[in-house]
Amino acid sequence: MSIIVEGPDGAGKTSLIRVLEQKLGLTVEPKVVNEDMTTTVDLKQWVEDDNNRDNDGRVLYDRHRLISECIYGAVFRPNTPSPGFDSYDWLAMELGIFYSRQPYIVYCLPPLETIQRNVWQDETNMTVRADIDQIYAHYRVRAAIDHYHTPISVWDYTKPETRDDILSSIIYFLKTGT
Repeated sequence: MSIIVEGPDGAGKTSLIRVLEQKLGLTVEPKVVNEDMTTTVDLKQWVEDDNNRDNDGRVLYDRHRLISECIYGAVFRPNTPSPGFDSYDWLAMELGIFYSRQPYIVYCLPPLETIQRNVWQDETNMTVRADIDQIYAHYRVRAAIDHYHTPISVWDYTKPETRDDILSSIIYFLKTGT
């Protein structure tokens, strides 16, 4: 069973991942894209390998490439998408496999103004500053679409009382698979 924490830069993903790792003992998958948007692996191969691996364990993703590459790639490389992501047939097939596994996705989406402030205050987010509004809009749409394909939650870290709701939902998902 996989738990995926998604959202734009400055949305509170890292903080939530730390809580999930600590409270639920989940293993965090290594990141495969650096802060400057360079990849550390072949993304097409990574997706195929991830979709084909036995995922009986509890795995926690700090973004999943089938979600975030479709957003960040569209913003930063609209004319030169990553191999695989430029093929409708490949992408549709891999997304079908991905959704058939029913991952639980937490979309971190505090108010846009909060994300804008966080991105502008953090030097490691210089790459995304000019495009953060567009990235945020893409994530809102993706969360709405994913709502019909797999279990999701939308989390706003500016409302701390909702963190326990997210934890309860994830614990329920890990126990029941729904």
